[in-house]
Amino acid sequence: MAYSTGTLAKGCFGKVYRQRYNDTWAAVKKVPQQLIGRKNLERECEVYNKANHPNIVKLLGNITLKDGKWIIPLEFIFGEDLETTIFQSSKSKIQLTPSNKATIITGMCEGLLHLHLNDIVHQDLKPENIMVEHGTNRAVIIDLGLAKFFRHGLSSAIDMGNEAYSAPEVLTMGRQRSQRSDVWAMGKIIAELYVRIRLHTPSVGPAKIKETLQGQPYCDAVCRMVEPDPSRRATMAGVIDEIRVVGRAANPTSTPVERDLLKPPSTDNAAKNRAPLPMNRGANELNREPYPFKDGSPSPFNKDRSPLPFNKDGSPSPFKKDRSPLPFNKDGSPSPLRWERTPRPEFKHLRPQIGMPNPPFTKPMEDKNRQPGLVPPGRADVMPDLMKMRLQQKGAKDLPSNLPKTGKMVVRHIKQNNGKIETWEKTVVTEDGKIIRYEDVKINS
Repeated sequence: MAYSTGTLAKGCFGKVYRQRYNDTWAAVKKVPQQLIGRKNLERECEVYNKANHPNIVKLLGNITLKDGKWIIPLEFIFGEDLETTIFQSSKSKIQLTPSNKATIITGMCEGLLHLHLNDIVHQDLKPENIMVEHGTNRAVIIDLGLAKFFRHGLSSAIDMGNEAYSAPEVLTMGRQRSQRSDVWAMGKIIAELYVRIRLHTPSVGPAKIKETLQGQPYCDAVCRMVEPDPSRRATMAGVIDEIRVVGRAANPTSTPVERDLLKPPSTDNAAKNRAPLPMNRGANELNREPYPFKDGSPSPFNKDRSPLPFNKDGSPSPFKKDRSPLPFNKDGSPSPLRWERTPRPEFKHLRPQIGMPNPPFTKPMEDKNRQPGLVPPGRADVMPDLMKMRLQQKGAKDLPSNLPKTGKMVVRHIKQNNGKIETWEKTVVTEDGKIIRYEDVKINS
């Protein structure tokens, strides 16, 4: 490995250098051996290996010890950090157009969602720890040194996250950082990216976001992300669909598949007539000849497609019978295939055959003498139970949190209908753990 002197960043535990690693560029992190124990190092490796996602930095190889320093080779992002993109426009090479903003916001939210789905808390989200790739505007979350596993109490990482992007419960009450505090930090980053203004941390809340974004597409989602009460704060899984819808509306041609679907129909007649007609295929010997074979013999695959009932030589064609709706042929003779059908006979006066059961002339529902106790078990009406089950499934779908045992929950969500973004409000009322009322009403368009 050829070491270079180019320093990319300095942190609490070491420095990051740009170096060649296995015939590629890498961001090599060098940490003095005495600053990090093997247990914490193994935890950091496990985080990188589990967080394999395009919007999360990758670990390129094994961590080694050399000259008293741990060598951690990471993916090198050819771009700039989001701090430069937002607040240092003179140095930035990225133009924050609406489509570029949507690409960056969707990418970093997808990366954070992947971390949370694997029970990983980043703990130190800030614009300096999000890289933006030049050319593609791919957002990549970096610096997982303080990340920890939230499940089974595996929280060996030290709580040293920055204060500028700390949620209220961490900053004022000293609580442990969690996935909810990551969501709060991401909401503040999105607001600062959209308006390119650094927000004062204690003032960040739904009211401040509404004043700052002023009805912008991400306003509702960010307001739920920066809710001061962590129990009422949205999760990444609860807002990711809304963020994806807004991103696709701002940048509809972000993927090749979507570009192909959005192309207008071609007006080139030559392009329409190419394939799959055999006469427009290339001069391949395996293709069928559009006309008789080269030796002059007729081709069985090129029959006349004329709609007339006669061949070109005047002889009648057996495959082109007259389709006239009249009950006579052209020569005046009656056509046996076009005779008027005889009405079907009435069978109500016919006697049933011997040995066959008599038809039930009386409907079962009209039998007033039917006794309820004689109904076979399992044949009762199950429609009310099915309707209750359907109400439970439909009401509990796509909710950001668990329903209360008895109470009312109102959730707003975004839908895209014919290219327009609509805001819907879902109301779910529960009693004794069961949904008794469910409504989904459109608020505005």
